[in-house]
Amino acid sequence: MDADFIYRRPDTLDIEPGTVYKVGIPAHRCHLFHSSGEACQRLHQETGA
Repeated sequence: MDADFIYRRPDTLDIEPGTVYKVGIPAHRCHLFHSSGEACQRLHQETGA
């Protein structure tokens, strides 16, 4: 991936640039943004929203 990526965890991890790190993100917890900072359209419908 040639972009900034933020993956928030309750623990602290020390990962060096270039390290391969696999994450799994449930669709309802994934939020994507354009480089302008504007949120991308969500394709997952939140229940109760």
